[in-house]
Amino acid sequence: MSRTHPVREKIVRWRGTRGVIVDASPQHEARYWWERPDKVRFFDSYRDITPRSKFILCPHGISSSTIRVFESMEVGAVPVIIAYDIELPLGPDWETFALRVAERDIDTVPRLIERWEDRAGAMGSLAHQAWERYFSPQATFGSVAGWGLRLLATPVKRPAALWFEEHSNPRRWLARLRRAKRSRSR
Repeated sequence: MSRTHPVREKIVRWRGTRGVIVDASPQHEARYWWERPDKVRFFDSYRDITPRSKFILCPHGISSSTIRVFESMEVGAVPVIIAYDIELPLGPDWETFALRVAERDIDTVPRLIERWEDRAGAMGSLAHQAWERYFSPQATFGSVAGWGLRLLATPVKRPAALWFEEHSNPRRWLARLRRAKRSRSR
């Protein structure tokens, strides 16, 4: 959907590329592809194209995160992640199967893909293996639980839980109210 971010507008204007580029932006009143009257046909077309792709562009959209990264991994394609500030989940060795491009370098993507094309099969296979291990329906719960445990074990200067406890503890609030009452009565 080219309407969700300027980098997508640039992509849909590319000419002369060997790939398939489809702008999912509706040409009528609907705001998103899933509001299109032809959404079933559109989605079927998307599901037909993605498994036959070597590379799948994953540009910044409404946010820097995009489901395209995980869809491309699932079908064994190389995700080409185009976003400045995306935080990729811990675990997968992203450097072995994904290409990352800064938004300002969007025009280099066609040449970058050509340079990596001979490795696309191996990278796509690694991408699918990472999807199976971390993001498949069977693996997701374990991955999320592991990330949560890692976060809990990460030392921070002032954990949010401590701040919350300090500011939501009823005894602390009663003590503050008593101090406020005393200062008003003076």
